[in-house]
Amino acid sequence: LEIPYVVKKGQESDLFYLKNIKGIPSEIISTVKIKVDENKRQNIKVHSKISGSLASLYFRALNQDNFDLVKKEISDDFKNRIGDDVVMDSISNVRAIKGRDFLTYDTSLHLDDKMNGMGSMTIFKLPIVSHAYSRDIVSLEKREYPIFYISYENTNFYDTTYFLEVPAGKKIIEIPSNKKFSYKKHSYEMIFTTISDRKLKIQVIAKTDFKNISQQDYSAYKAKDVLIGFK
Repeated sequence: LEIPYVVKKGQESDLFYLKNIKGIPSEIISTVKIKVDENKRQNIKVHSKISGSLASLYFRALNQDNFDLVKKEISDDFKNRIGDDVVMDSISNVRAIKGRDFLTYDTSLHLDDKMNGMGSMTIFKLPIVSHAYSRDIVSLEKREYPIFYISYENTNFYDTTYFLEVPAGKKIIEIPSNKKFSYKKHSYEMIFTTISDRKLKIQVIAKTDFKNISQQDYSAYKAKDVLIGFK
């Protein structure tokens, strides 16, 4: 909407579309440490670095005078990604300085997720902390209409590294294979690296495109749970 500073009598204003708007690409770089204890509680520590246009939204959230509101906004953000069962215990080391093109902060969370058993093996589902094509976007078996993807996505690039550790005396025995997809202007890669019998590194790298996803292309983006077995 064009609103002139000086309005002449009888002058009309109109709506028009802005074309070729290019903001600073947004990136989320996350390091996630997950320790599963003997009671199967997931103790999660996340270091987040957010840059580009998206940083301005988090800058506002992290610089509120009321720190309880800060904690609520960041907690709600994790609940939207992981699920309502996740509990944020603390937020610390906030580095959000006006004028910088990035910010960082640390969070501690826990999740009492009910893990499924298969004989003597426990099935662990990786909590989706921060990356594209999450289940709230592409969880249906099929779609009748396109996904207006820009309504869900605000990030151009994700790099999320998980360090998973299962309880002492346990061993990770079921690890998914590495995955790599490239479709139109989207790319997605998941790399699993064994550190020891009870420690696993998982890296998820995704580049997104904000164009709509058609119902015909939907299956190429459909999310699947990441399941890891230990006993």
